[in-house]
Amino acid sequence: MSAKIAEKISVFVPANRLNERPSLRSLVKAFWLGATQPNAGVALSAVVLTLVGVLLFVGSSTEARVRRTDAASWLRRVDDAYGHLTSLSIQGAERHARGPGATIVFVGPSVLQSLLLLPAELDPVLTGAIGRPARGLDLTAGALSAMESAAVVDRFGTHFDGWLVLGVNRHTLARNLKREQDRKTKLGFWVTFDSAVLDDELSRAGLPAARVWGVPLLDHSGFYCGSLAGWRYFGRKAPVYVRPLVRSSGRVTPAKIRATNSIYEEAAFVANLGVLARIAERSRASGGARLVIVECPFADEVIAEVQTAAWRRERERFNQRRDAWVAEHGIPWIDVTSELGLKAEDFIDPQHVGSPEVRRRFLTVVARRLAAMEP
Repeated sequence: MSAKIAEKISVFVPANRLNERPSLRSLVKAFWLGATQPNAGVALSAVVLTLVGVLLFVGSSTEARVRRTDAASWLRRVDDAYGHLTSLSIQGAERHARGPGATIVFVGPSVLQSLLLLPAELDPVLTGAIGRPARGLDLTAGALSAMESAAVVDRFGTHFDGWLVLGVNRHTLARNLKREQDRKTKLGFWVTFDSAVLDDELSRAGLPAARVWGVPLLDHSGFYCGSLAGWRYFGRKAPVYVRPLVRSSGRVTPAKIRATNSIYEEAAFVANLGVLARIAERSRASGGARLVIVECPFADEVIAEVQTAAWRRERERFNQRRDAWVAEHGIPWIDVTSELGLKAEDFIDPQHVGSPEVRRRFLTVVARRLAAMEP
């Protein structure tokens, strides 16, 4: 060993032990001394490694990388509905709606999510109902607004054989927009990709759009940091996405329904119908998949005690506005509630269905309606 090298090493290891065979303890001690004692080389190495790590993380936090990788790599948790929705929307129809047969893309909030089956069961039910190979794609997430649904449809694209099924409910369409946005902000329930469509819809509604820096890691830090820029499952297989389950609130009662259903707001209803109209216009202009709106049931549709005269007037008013919208825009609006044979016990709370059998009936009826619309 040269004298110069021995001199440098002796800073950390005594000269009389240089020729000894190192033990694990001595190596650990030498490493600790090197890491804690002031040393320009160690400090420089730490800075370089940190800079390399930061650059790698920033460089990995891009939509281009999302498109190249497995969607599951971007999940913060296995039931991360917004991570799943964001990654599939960015990857788009070109990746997820190709192949033989029809693709049915379900877009909407948890009221639609609760009516879907897991993929292993979903595809066979759709195929059997339509009469030709079909597969379903779940682009739903809790509290997804009509404005965000517009962004998802725009980003995912319509250039595929099949249908875009938008799930709505008359109560969710008429909720106070600002209150809903404040609630979503508090919960962190947002689609996390750039969308000019979403910015436009927020502006039309008089709501602030998210500040955009032009750097994905800054603009959507929850998505990219939460999933470690898609490196969370590096070296091992990413898990299969598991749809989050809504927990049962016990027996659904008229009192719970009244407490859950928000006060009907005409301004919100008109604004959301406008959002649906613009989705229809863009869908028609781009061609490809056909747009269909599906009305999802709440428990008030099946519990007679809450169906007062005022309730029936509100329901009739909604029906009239809905029918006028359909006549103007020519988009099918399916309401299959009466065909589902729903009971109070089929709901886990006033908004969400918990019965697997009802889910099968819902998907079967909807798929048959879609098949009947084919030219």
